[in-house]
Amino acid sequence: MSAQIRRVLDAAKAEYVTCGYADLNGDLRGHLVGRKTFEASLKSGLSLIPEIMVLGVNDQIHIPQGYLSFDLPFSDEKAVLAASNARRLPDYPAGKDLFFFLDFPEGGSGSLWAPRQIYGRAEDRMRALGFSPVVGAEYEFRVYAETEQTARAKDYKNLEMAMVRAGYMNITRQSQGIEFLSGLLDMCKTLDIDVASLHWEHGEGMLEIALSHKKGIHAPDNSLLFKAFAKVYADRHGHLASFMAKPRLDEDGSSQHVHLSLVSANGRNVFYDAKDADGMSQVQRYFIGGVQKLLPELMLMVAPNPNSWRRFVADAFAPLAATWGIENRSTSVRVIPGGRRSQRLEFRPAGADTNAYLVQACLLGMGAWGIERKLEPLKPIEKSAYLRQSRLPKSIKFPTGFKQAISAFRGSKAARELFGDDFVEMYAGTRQAQFDELADKRGRISHAAELKTFLAGA
Repeated sequence: MSAQIRRVLDAAKAEYVTCGYADLNGDLRGHLVGRKTFEASLKSGLSLIPEIMVLGVNDQIHIPQGYLSFDLPFSDEKAVLAASNARRLPDYPAGKDLFFFLDFPEGGSGSLWAPRQIYGRAEDRMRALGFSPVVGAEYEFRVYAETEQTARAKDYKNLEMAMVRAGYMNITRQSQGIEFLSGLLDMCKTLDIDVASLHWEHGEGMLEIALSHKKGIHAPDNSLLFKAFAKVYADRHGHLASFMAKPRLDEDGSSQHVHLSLVSANGRNVFYDAKDADGMSQVQRYFIGGVQKLLPELMLMVAPNPNSWRRFVADAFAPLAATWGIENRSTSVRVIPGGRRSQRLEFRPAGADTNAYLVQACLLGMGAWGIERKLEPLKPIEKSAYLRQSRLPKSIKFPTGFKQAISAFRGSKAARELFGDDFVEMYAGTRQAQFDELADKRGRISHAAELKTFLAGA
């Protein structure tokens, strides 16, 4: 056992250890062991099963056609422990537990599919250009005055919301639910997740939380842990927290907005140029050029479920094409002029149901692609992108649906260069298997079927 890991365990006075990793859907998998068992496992090698990646949001087995079959050994691969990012878990034995992220060993099949490592390689590509990402994520999610059991008993119909009236940034509504919100903030504190803001959104029972910006892998790690334990926290208080992209067809969907800037080795924000009227550097323009070029064919990484695609309707605060603009919330990329410290962009297409590692890997990959090739974006959209949809070039429009997104991703040469053939085939294959499971004989998926699959799971 490495001296570093022992020091971390000793400093935390840990008696129990939970080791976990993200599957393709962004679910946190792993198990709890006693410290003595953990230390013994470290000597012999912790083990992971790569095929866990094919499990769906509710543990359905999604075998990619022509890639995997049930004729598998389900062999273990020795895991790599990320000792530098240990956390306490809320409501676990007080002061006695510790959580570690696990990675697959490089060279094994698991490392080719694992989202945390897909992200790591995308970050490495950006670092090779001399830049490091600084990211903060915003999540919108619904809170129901239900449990998984009561929702199922109602067949996911006529469910009660925790806040029965919409109250966008309404202090009265906030105060009515302050005990629930305070506990949620305490949960984040235990997880060592800094919160920038929290408020009720424009929708019944809809919360928005902004996680403070972090450098590198800490940002998607925080997103993964927040989503996992927000569900746990809600359940322990007799509620159901859902990150489903579009649980209600009559309201806006639930988004995951990503705020990103790049810094140089000396900490300088390379998105900022004081000479530009909007503070935009050439690096930021090239980054946006890469997003505009590749986003339509990589949309599967930011809209990973059939329900994800119900968000993309006009005037519902979800973009319809790879557009950009200055302080424009109707576009995919919103440039936020902020001076030397806070010049950044906001990436808006992703839903709350996404895997944070894959969303941020996709964003970094597209940005690096643009910087490497010095791609200039098209002119920014100055007003509503929805009203200009018919005038946009076909090349920047999103696929028309989930199946078309699967096909575009599988056929993308850029996706294969950025993320590898193995990941592209595995990821596209599991999305196709998900579609085949939910679709009727006519190839249609009902919203009712999506609710049963994704409301509690996504």
